[in-house]
Amino acid sequence: MERKIEVYIAHAPGEGDLAERLAAPIRGAGYTVHHRDTVLVGGSIVSEATRLLNQGCPVVLCGTRLAVGDIWARQIINAARSGSHLTKVFPVRLDKRADLDSLVGAGIPSADCSVDFNGGMAALLKSLTHYFPLTEEPPPPGVNICPWLTALVDRIGHIEISGIGSGVGKTKDASRYPIEQLYTTLRSHGGDSQSVADLLPKHRLLLIEGQPGAGKRSEKVYSPKGVAKNLTVLLIPNLSIVLWRRRWPSGMISILIK
Repeated sequence: MERKIEVYIAHAPGEGDLAERLAAPIRGAGYTVHHRDTVLVGGSIVSEATRLLNQGCPVVLCGTRLAVGDIWARQIINAARSGSHLTKVFPVRLDKRADLDSLVGAGIPSADCSVDFNGGMAALLKSLTHYFPLTEEPPPPGVNICPWLTALVDRIGHIEISGIGSGVGKTKDASRYPIEQLYTTLRSHGGDSQSVADLLPKHRLLLIEGQPGAGKRSEKVYSPKGVAKNLTVLLIPNLSIVLWRRRWPSGMISILIK
């Protein structure tokens, strides 16, 4: 499976030709390359760089003495190395006397294009394809959990009511009712009232607080059943359980009940 990966080249103003010299073989390898001189008229250099950094795209430093001392290039590298982005910086040495360590940090190897341009670019592309491969391997086949999910939905998807017949005779299912027929999901209070079912896809942690008999424990059963149904639909697409697939996330949800 092929992926689109964008690369940002940080360079000093006036060195767009050097940035394009680096960009050509990177584009040839299949990457989409951006730098400050590729921003169209009317666009924002800052907004484009911010967008790419927020996506975690790799940053290639056009390593010259001018770039090391340039405010813009330094801001890009510092932002890429900050805790808010944590993307990877690939320094490329184009000037033997450029102090790249002062900008990217000591101990980070650079692709040396100052003596052998082709050799340096080969080293850069090898590193790029290692950390940001353009092809994504399909996940290995896993364990078939569909039978377990089906059994889980059947086990927790009913409410048992003692002393009330269901009209199906004296069978083990006489007091078991589908939870959707008897239970109305809880609603939040304070501000806009929303059902817990609608809140679950938006939050990974929920605190449910209510008076005795409000339905807190039933919600604890109702919610996992929805998640299990969603996962079952994702794994068995021909099942006709489509509403749950839209409403419930296919991940882990933590619910605290008070």
